[in-house]
Amino acid sequence: MDVNFFAKWLSFLFFSLATFQYLSFFLKNTFLLNVTEKNLKAIYYKLGAFNLFVSIQMIAGLYYVLKLRPNLAAAHVGIAGLTMLCVALLEFFTNPEKNKKEYLIQALLPFLGFAFLSVHIIYHILNRS
Repeated sequence: MDVNFFAKWLSFLFFSLATFQYLSFFLKNTFLLNVTEKNLKAIYYKLGAFNLFVSIQMIAGLYYVLKLRPNLAAAHVGIAGLTMLCVALLEFFTNPEKNKKEYLIQALLPFLGFAFLSVHIIYHILNRS
């Protein structure tokens, strides 16, 4: 077992946890929130659909990781992970609430996924030559 092995699978783990987190956002925004105002309900449905689509793209990327298709995996995981990270940071900086801890936690999972993915890529590049 080497650093490359652990970095690859820790990255996979954190991106998987981020995917489950976004699937839970989808369920909460689409089915569990009891919103009575029609316009607000439509916004939550759209937000839930966005979370579902980001999750589907990440699942596709993780599938390609398991199938050893690095180009497809990098495209899907990169776009979905960056989207997850950007959404969390956008909410952190634009939300007027004082308790922004939840947005930092939301950003932590894709950030750790990218951190370990970077270690995996650097290790692979350095050991290629």
